Amino acid sequence: MGQWSPECYRAMWLTSRRGKGALFLGLNKDRGLRWPSPAIVTESERGKVFAFRAASGVLWRYRLTAENGGCLLMEERITSGEFRYVKAAYRLFLGGYDRRMDVLRAGMQRTVERIRAAAENAT
Repeated sequence: MGQWSPECYRAMWLTSRRGKGALFLGLNKDRGLRWPSPAIVTESERGKVFAFRAASGVLWRYRLTAENGGCLLMEERITSGEFRYVKAAYRLFLGGYDRRMDVLRAGMQRTVERIRAAAENAT
């Protein structure tokens, strides 16, 4: 993830197990701050979907689907499980909720673009 995401600069497995139930630690950065974000893999089907729930309660999902002889990669950030303290932290440490949402949207777009470039260069 570190080579693609502008925010998650490093990720490491915490368990030898891979797939659903595996644990990993993401190391994130924004506005000069750095923080750990442990997560659990909630979905994992090679070539189709990879999803995890971060310590914030947010579910992140990457879904691949075949489209016009290629594939479509969609990144989702599902906030229905997000803990209340997360929005307070955005206000206190990361420039406010609206700014943080703008940063996350831009980061998601950049991540998908970087993954696309890596996939296209690998063929």
